[in-house]
Amino acid sequence: LYKTVDRATSLCCTGNAAVDSIINLKGDLARSQGISYMTKIKLAQLSCDTVALCRILGNALDNAIEACARVSSGERCVCLMLSNMDDRLLICIENTSPPVDTEALTTTKENKAVHGIGLQSIRRTVSQMGGNISCTYNEGFFTMNILI
Repeated sequence: LYKTVDRATSLCCTGNAAVDSIINLKGDLARSQGISYMTKIKLAQLSCDTVALCRILGNALDNAIEACARVSSGERCVCLMLSNMDDRLLICIENTSPPVDTEALTTTKENKAVHGIGLQSIRRTVSQMGGNISCTYNEGFFTMNILI
């Protein structure tokens, strides 16, 4: 475990150990599956509920990595951007993906009773934080923008 955490901690530093751990460990998971993982963190401050932010990032990055795994050819990548916008936090996650209907985002997994709760959790958490979420798909790339 120490080797895994030590390898992952060298990637990103937001100033919040829990958020850094989620971002770095998901990066390690992506790279272990042959997926490029890039982060662009430009934060003056990170002043929101850590548990809620980790819930959002964990679920969103898991979804992005799973979508990349379904891409059969070409480069697969996940890009995470965090930045301050006025007194709010902007989270943008873009990843390669097979075609997606962004109006009806549902799980592609077989047992729908136990899958597909990640996006519901993201939406509920963003709403509780007074934020907004939007998803788009364009030419092989899925983008999730969250403003909280």
